[in-house]
Amino acid sequence: MYDITPWSPYLARTKLPSAGRIALTAAFADVIYVRCGFEAHELPEIFCAPADDGENDACRDIVRLNAEHTAEQFIRGRIPTFARPLDGGTITPLDPSLWEIDDPLMRFATGAFNLDKWAVPSAELSHRLFVDSATFNRWLMLQRQLGPLSSGEIESVLDPRVRAARS
Repeated sequence: MYDITPWSPYLARTKLPSAGRIALTAAFADVIYVRCGFEAHELPEIFCAPADDGENDACRDIVRLNAEHTAEQFIRGRIPTFARPLDGGTITPLDPSLWEIDDPLMRFATGAFNLDKWAVPSAELSHRLFVDSATFNRWLMLQRQLGPLSSGEIESVLDPRVRAARS
């Protein structure tokens, strides 16, 4: 086993070979580009930048929200996910329940997790994560770039009654 420094995969290889699947890091790099306009190599910079109650924190929040949004697709079974031992081997389909974690950001940061201790973010990494490429690409095509929020969207975020009425 070995350690993967968070966000380091976005500086080098996000594309790892797997038949019909793409590495989670490659998929997430695409999500971040499509929805936020950030390039993959910017992710380490975003997370190394000092907290500032401003642009740095806002960028981190946007990336975190996109990780949560993408993980929700995995939890709902809309995009199949897979695990493969770090150095290669047999692909294992992941049950969507293995994404039922409080904070998926570290999985997106490393593109890996521990299959046996899947709910422990600090556990030694054992498997790379992959997503079904065809399903992911169809879903990605439907994503829109985040932009300025309308007054109605802001109101629905701030007022739970408006949000409930709209749902």
